[in-house]
Amino acid sequence: MFDLNEFKHKIKEWIQEHPDATEQELKDRVDELIPINAFATHRWLSEQTTSWYRHILQNRRAGSE
Repeated sequence: MFDLNEFKHKIKEWIQEHPDATEQELKDRVDELIPINAFATHRWLSEQTTSWYRHILQNRRAGSE
């Protein structure tokens, strides 16, 4: 069974460990964490997480200017 809370924890941990990661690298990590048998029902999670990370990256760029 897919545990959404564990997923969130692992993503936050991964972002802290990879502060310079690209959006594609995060998407690859998200796809690794969602089991194949749950991917169809959790596709939204991949899109939402990627969008959230895009927002984080934009804020980082704005803060460094």
